Amino acid sequence: MIAVKMQEHAIHDPEKPWGHWLRLEPEDIDGMSYVDFDGTRHPTIRHAFWCGRLNMPLFAEKVPDDQLEIIQIALTARIRGAGGRPMYHDVLSLDHYRFLHQWLVSERLLMLTESRSPLDGRLTAEGMSVVRMLDVTRPHPVRHQKPGRATIDLLVDIVTEPAKGEERRRRVEEQAQAWNAAFLRRSLAGRPAVILAKRGDGPMPIMKTVWMLRLPDVRSRDALYDWLCDHLDRWPAWGQIAERYNGQELTNHLLSVMIADRSVIHPEKDRCT
Repeated sequence: MIAVKMQEHAIHDPEKPWGHWLRLEPEDIDGMSYVDFDGTRHPTIRHAFWCGRLNMPLFAEKVPDDQLEIIQIALTARIRGAGGRPMYHDVLSLDHYRFLHQWLVSERLLMLTESRSPLDGRLTAEGMSVVRMLDVTRPHPVRHQKPGRATIDLLVDIVTEPAKGEERRRRVEEQAQAWNAAFLRRSLAGRPAVILAKRGDGPMPIMKTVWMLRLPDVRSRDALYDWLCDHLDRWPAWGQIAERYNGQELTNHLLSVMIADRSVIHPEKDRCT
């Protein structure tokens, strides 16, 4: 029903990103909400598209960005008029490729042409606006990479992988070196710490440390970093808080989010002493 309401009221301008009509309103704890015509609130535009427009479920309480990456690849290929063979060899099997295009036609993101084959579908106005939205809202880890098999695998591994541990921490840190805002593990004056490095906007866009937090031991630092890895999509916004205000403001903000999240529990301090 939500998807039907959204389609009935939305004006799909191919020159504007999908969701341009959503109303941005503040939330109590962390960030803003995108409000639809019927009052439904979404934490992100991608959430509004995936859950509201497509009426699809979340995966592990998250929007599956790897699936949206596949949709973006398929729709972008139709803009270029590219044939399907490179895509289904690189990303999907032929059967999945055919089903994807049939589904995109059923969702009115592609329209049939003279051949009447979904594989030759042409972008609708909404399909074009979806391409624009998916491009400007791509997850931070893959924002500067061309969509393809490598970015899909990265999103699966980093964003949706439930496993924790040192392997994931190292993988995130390696990828984060190229991002505009990155939390990194460091040792400061002999103590374990987490820093936030942010790339400047000047003619020489070097990375500078805008926030740091020393921890009592490595275990505490890694527990904090695990939690930060679970919130990769918030790193750019948190970098802006540290840069616009100060480190203490970001510390207070992170504490508020952690309390609301209730997902950071120190293994040795989750009891009265």
